[in-house]
Amino acid sequence: MGARFDHLVVAVADLDEAAARWRAAGLPAERGGAHPVGTENVLVRGPGPAYVELIAAGSDESNPWLDRIRSARGPISWAVAVDDLDEARTALEAAGFEPDPPVPGSRRTPAGDLLEWRVCDVGPGPYDGSLPFLIEWTTPMVAGPADGPVVATVVWTPTDPDRVAEMLVALGLDPVRHDESLGLVVDESAVGGTARWSMVWDDDGSVPAVTLELAVREADAVPAVVLDGVAVVRWPARPG
Repeated sequence: MGARFDHLVVAVADLDEAAARWRAAGLPAERGGAHPVGTENVLVRGPGPAYVELIAAGSDESNPWLDRIRSARGPISWAVAVDDLDEARTALEAAGFEPDPPVPGSRRTPAGDLLEWRVCDVGPGPYDGSLPFLIEWTTPMVAGPADGPVVATVVWTPTDPDRVAEMLVALGLDPVRHDESLGLVVDESAVGGTARWSMVWDDDGSVPAVTLELAVREADAVPAVVLDGVAVVRWPARPG
């Protein structure tokens, strides 16, 4: 069914301030656009399809999506992209999950283009942190900046790693288990054909909720940094 990691959702209070933090760390962060439900986003991405979405409330209204974003900070959810959402839902139901019915989604870019998709929640609500949600792109984004970062691997510390692993396996993905964490290779070519994943700790010794390994076009690797609850491990991309 062509499942893959699509994007990490990171809730922030102010998009401009968040974008400045990521840019200061050497990672491009550009406005993505606005959603009909009232949220707005900034995208951190490169030529690969996977990316990081910084999201904030762009309206004073109240609805499940806006309320969830306002009440949280840092990584709150993540998406698995599938080629056929109906087929993926059937596979999850066979594995004992109860995915919601698909709903349409869209975003108007700063350039005026309309991007559209279908999504369905697998957890109990919008942007739930316990299980990823599914997305099927009907009008996909164009590739990001050629010199932007490529998400190579991602590591989570979910509340129920066994359940998350069961869901990923049902979708045809192959997670790596390390104690209470799950690792997933996102773009193996970004690390020169070697599947690598890393666990890092922030300054107080605790494990961040999410660790991303990003391949960047730099001459040398740079130290790890924690941005909005995401520990970012950056390695130089190998020419190829």
